[in-house]
Amino acid sequence: MAEDSSCGINDSVMKMTVSARKQRKRLHTRDSTSSRKSMVIPLSPELRKQHGVRKAPLRKGDTVTVMRGDKEIRGVEGKVSKVDTRSRKVTIDGITIAKADGKQSARPVFFSNLMITVMAQDPKRNFKKEG
Repeated sequence: MAEDSSCGINDSVMKMTVSARKQRKRLHTRDSTSSRKSMVIPLSPELRKQHGVRKAPLRKGDTVTVMRGDKEIRGVEGKVSKVDTRSRKVTIDGITIAKADGKQSARPVFFSNLMITVMAQDPKRNFKKEG
């Protein structure tokens, strides 16, 4: 049994670290493609049965429900208008915050607080059916 590395440890294990400093650095310095792919959120129970998967990457045009957060926005359902992979936040139609001058501005919501209820029609988004 020959090992590829000199110390006998798999390369994927070598990339893992428990250092919070290194984990934060990797989070903020990675490319936009891997950031987008890591922004997966759970599907509603109906979509889980329909597509056979539990989570899917978030896209513009999806309808989402806010599951966690402030009481003002919890339970609100709206369409995703913008996905910011750099800050890992999402802008949803209908969720705003008042600015100091009285104007309303879009309120960003962290992606992990959401659940997809209706998926946008996209030919590139397909799920493999098992069985």
